Amino acid sequence: MEEKVHAVYVSNLPTDITMDEFKEFMSKCGVVQPDARTNKPKLKLYVDEQGQQKGDGRCCYIKKESVDLALSILDGYVLKGKEVHVEKARFELKGEFDPSKKRKKLSSAQKKRYMENQNRIFEWRPEKPRNYRPLSDCTVVIKNLFTLEMMMRNAALLLDLKEEVQQSCSKYGVVKKVVVYDNNPEGVVTVTFETTDSSDMAVKMLNGRLVDGRRLEVALWDGKTKYKVEESEEDRKRRLESWQNYIKGESDDDDDEKDRKKTGSEEKTESGSVSAPQGAGDKEESDVIPEKRPKLDDNPE
Repeated sequence: MEEKVHAVYVSNLPTDITMDEFKEFMSKCGVVQPDARTNKPKLKLYVDEQGQQKGDGRCCYIKKESVDLALSILDGYVLKGKEVHVEKARFELKGEFDPSKKRKKLSSAQKKRYMENQNRIFEWRPEKPRNYRPLSDCTVVIKNLFTLEMMMRNAALLLDLKEEVQQSCSKYGVVKKVVVYDNNPEGVVTVTFETTDSSDMAVKMLNGRLVDGRRLEVALWDGKTKYKVEESEEDRKRRLESWQNYIKGESDDDDDEKDRKKTGSEEKTESGSVSAPQGAGDKEESDVIPEKRPKLDDNPE
């Protein structure tokens, strides 16, 4: 199905008119038809053998009513000192018919794209209210909340930090999502609230606050910036080693606790009283140095 043609022929145009100027002039009476194959506006300025404009052109509209409007409004219009003449376009065959020059029918994909463009042009879009806020304004970006060294030393910090941020930010409103970008050197955490009122309050209360000597930078997300940083192979190995040490440390503590209980039970059986073995209260030093998780409530400067 080829698109319907509603075209006008325009003569006595200024010879220095540009295609953009011609489009703007013809658009006064309606939407110019886009080509179904190229999606470019179906406008043409005729030129002579030397490539110089002849002062006439053609415009195809989407709606038939635009043709009638152009005949009544643009015909006789003075453009750059010249009185323009507009009439319905007549397509006549010049010379003999050559089947090889006949345009091929539109493919299914071209038809579909053409109809989608048509619908998009005429679809109704409600105006945005004056107080409109983009959805990205519900997300707050917090920088300098942690360092990469802290993440490497404590494998559990990622989960602890997420829990701490969730709890601390809940005082500003309903928190829908917390993301800790543990590989980002800027120490980035994003918090998505249910409303912009909550995110605005979080920015106001947290921006500039000191946490463990680091000053937080807090702002609304711009909706474009990506904070995820891909982990290198070396960092991945260090993280896995740190996590294994963390798990081993917890396992060793559990074994020590079981040994203390067993020793105490045996001594109680022999003497009838419980006496803690020497050194039982001292924990074996772990390879993982516990890292104090940042507190957003600290130092409310």
